[in-house]
Amino acid sequence: MAASASTTSWKRKRTALALASLSLVGLGLGTAFGSFAIGCGPAAPPPEAAKPCDVQIVTLRIYAADNVNPNENQNPRPVVIRLYQLKDEMRMQNATYDEVLLSDKEVLADDIVKVDEVSVFPNDLVEVKFERAKEASTLGGVALFHSPKGQSWKTFYAFPLMPGEAQCGGRESDAGAQADPKTAFFVESTKIDNGSEFDESMFPNATSIRRVNLPKASGGNAPPKAAAPAP
Repeated sequence: MAASASTTSWKRKRTALALASLSLVGLGLGTAFGSFAIGCGPAAPPPEAAKPCDVQIVTLRIYAADNVNPNENQNPRPVVIRLYQLKDEMRMQNATYDEVLLSDKEVLADDIVKVDEVSVFPNDLVEVKFERAKEASTLGGVALFHSPKGQSWKTFYAFPLMPGEAQCGGRESDAGAQADPKTAFFVESTKIDNGSEFDESMFPNATSIRRVNLPKASGGNAPPKAAAPAP
């Protein structure tokens, strides 16, 4: 009886050991299959590069009345608007029309960061988008009128502070500093204004918006060539 009990106990131990071995083998196969499946699956897309927090996109609307840039017979004509991104506005504040028209690079010197030109027409509405240069503090608008008067051919817009980390991910928010500002220039007869005397309601006949995206860089400090206004 003792021998029979010993034999039965040994068989039970052998069965348990066999089952344990099979479990380990199954676990190993499952792990290997899982690793194989993971390795053969589609690769996860790389994370998107974070957008820089120190980029400021400015939207400028230029409204033109129906009497812009009149000739000797008071007929309106297109006018070229120069957009100067300036480190400081004082030199332009003190400059004459002819100095800016003919020798802006010499007169404004290193205050000029970037210059662009946009042609506007009577009853025009132009929406200009551009990247604000980090060194610029002011946008100077110069209307190249046929018969400029006084100082009304130039106007200025002070850029807000550049956006920082606080604005990342919330550039369209109304709270806090405006990361991507919007402003307007108004052109009427021989005057360009930054909104201190005019607003949108005074230009009811403006055409549908014509959109212009300015290049990020221009060739040096000289303004690019623009189509000459019709005589």
